[in-house]
Amino acid sequence: KVLMDFALNPELIEALLEKVFNIEFEYTKRVFNAAKGKINFLIGGDDLGTMTSLMMSPDTWRRFLKPYLRKMYDFAHQNNAYAMMHCDGAVSCLFPEFIECGLDFFDPLMPAIPEMNPYEIIPKYSKQLAFHGTIDVQNLLPMGSPEQVKAEVKRQIETLFPYGGFFLSSSHCIQPDTPVENIIAMYDAAKECF
Repeated sequence: KVLMDFALNPELIEALLEKVFNIEFEYTKRVFNAAKGKINFLIGGDDLGTMTSLMMSPDTWRRFLKPYLRKMYDFAHQNNAYAMMHCDGAVSCLFPEFIECGLDFFDPLMPAIPEMNPYEIIPKYSKQLAFHGTIDVQNLLPMGSPEQVKAEVKRQIETLFPYGGFFLSSSHCIQPDTPVENIIAMYDAAKECF
């Protein structure tokens, strides 16, 4: 219903977002104030994409959400913190605008989504944006063999690490159906590379 309201009741969405943002921003300011300079990352986000596309048009995102991201990322930088966003889905078309807003870290690159392929995204954007979460939790970790997991971890480190801005991790929370052997294989392969 809320997604429909972006188109059908834009004034309602604008009022709702302003209210929610003001509460969140005040909370964030109080946390930073209490921490007295000891916060390194401001992490937030929402899932803006599906497996195939954005959940809304880029113009809708620009109108309703982009100004709030810019304000939050500016606040992070004013307080000597990095801005990090968690956002699932096919959202690569927004990377230039995330960068323009001041985003420093993006999480995750989901290899199961063709347009979020780390082998294409990291070489293109790693000079402006760091990436966290590139090992597939939808197919590779739950269904691959430990050998396949190790091979992919090593391939990513050898191929992507030289670009910089690459933080090897699972592409989301590791699910309960993931064999423990595959989780261990992921970490063992990373250790072997360094």
